[in-house]
Amino acid sequence: GRDKGNPSGPVRSLGNSNPSRTPGETGSGEDGESKDENAENGKDSAGITALKNAFEGKRGKRRLFNIQAALYDLSLEEIQESWPLIDERIESDTESWEWVSAYFSRFAELDKDEAIEKAKTLENWRGMRALHAIAQTWADTNPADALSWAATNEDRTKRSYIYNGVLSTIAQSDKTRAFDLAVKAIDEKIIDGASWWGVGFFSEWAREDPVVAATKALELPNDRIASESLEQVIEIWGKKSPEDAMEWIDAQDDKALRNRMLSQIVDGWADDDPDAALAFATKIASDESERGPLRTALNKLVEKDFDAAKAWVDSLEDVSLQEEARLSLMDSYIWRDPQKAADYL
Repeated sequence: GRDKGNPSGPVRSLGNSNPSRTPGETGSGEDGESKDENAENGKDSAGITALKNAFEGKRGKRRLFNIQAALYDLSLEEIQESWPLIDERIESDTESWEWVSAYFSRFAELDKDEAIEKAKTLENWRGMRALHAIAQTWADTNPADALSWAATNEDRTKRSYIYNGVLSTIAQSDKTRAFDLAVKAIDEKIIDGASWWGVGFFSEWAREDPVVAATKALELPNDRIASESLEQVIEIWGKKSPEDAMEWIDAQDDKALRNRMLSQIVDGWADDDPDAALAFATKIASDESERGPLRTALNKLVEKDFDAAKAWVDSLEDVSLQEEARLSLMDSYIWRDPQKAADYL
């Protein structure tokens, strides 16, 4: 799971786990008693009981799901009443960062203002996580107001967490808008760039539209972040459609960028089809500045079959290219079998 200190990734609401109820509606307690009647009788409501039972389960995905489902089935009164159950388990439960988010997502659905006030009382990662979850939920219904709230927070760290929550919700339906808003916020120093782009945003975008994702990654003003974001895209795109990714990269003017990205694609491509990867790498290797992909593909083949790699090197007609390939082959193999590498030389 994500680190407690980095709630930037998308944590989505499970929604109303009971479709027969709307947010804020109270259900029935056990034996037909209402929640209010249960409370008056000193008994836990059905919702609180379900939450307690969920906490008692064996740790794992099923327990986490049951806790989240129970939280999303609570009324506002129950959410407020259940906080001690949450608070007493936060430090001792390794899964707490997940259900703290679920708690505040549900709280925000029922009463956003009260949820915010509660979040303000929490320290460290708990407060950040709570604000992030509230921002995500608010943005589901009113992203403009959620953005305004995020921008006005005076604490830069909290502001970034809140903004990330809003943007992650917007990104679920409109990656381009989320991108534009993030760039604007970074430019205006509302949020820190690394805290947004480093959470897999471009990997998700690459699955939807790799061409747009790659193009947008190059528009980022910070060269390091642009490069890292593009790598996320190429990793996904290269596995799905290496030829298309190669074509896009080959059209870029920056040779250093092209060589690095092509090597990344060839690395993944060679795992599945080393012959095709080598054929492509050889084709572009006529330019001496673009021989990185060739070395990458050859290294992959050496790992699988030294004799096949040797035969391929020996078949090269370009003397200069053949010599460089031979040295690369030796560099890759000498630590595996020094004698065999020496015999080849």
